[in-house]
Amino acid sequence: MRLDIPIDPSTIPTAQEKGVRILKVKGKSVPMFYKAAALKAFEKQLSDYLTPLYPRLRIPEGKAAYVHITYLFPYPKSTPKRDRIDMARMIRRPDGDNLSKALIDNLCDLYRKDNTTKKWYVAQRRFIPDDGAVNPLVISKFRTTKEPKVVVTIRVQEDNPNLTLTQPL
Repeated sequence: MRLDIPIDPSTIPTAQEKGVRILKVKGKSVPMFYKAAALKAFEKQLSDYLTPLYPRLRIPEGKAAYVHITYLFPYPKSTPKRDRIDMARMIRRPDGDNLSKALIDNLCDLYRKDNTTKKWYVAQRRFIPDDGAVNPLVISKFRTTKEPKVVVTIRVQEDNPNLTLTQPL
């Protein structure tokens, strides 16, 4: 399945953008981490877009999920038009892994803890049962002269004993 998500990747806050408060607990300083407002807003926007799509595909329990995320970034306005090349590879920041954390979290099942029984349950079924099932995860970043977006490809990764993952450089 392929998802074309109409979000400009240059506006995505990275998962590194967390806040920290220092609390005093029994006389000790304890850090408490929280999500920044921009990250919460992005996760809400992404969830609102993806929620109607969840029933379309579900990776079965016990199977690996092949996930390829392609970020198509716009060129900065300062880049002359003659220097803009469609699908030019990006090798600078932002880091693809930090961009992808919030996205992967929205592809995987949402769990909540029941306050009375103290047990975890699936609050919302999504594309992938658990983020541990994402194997392999491929992240690509390119500049585009067209509309910026995020393209996500998800499919069941079948076991293949003949697959060679490492190749000499």
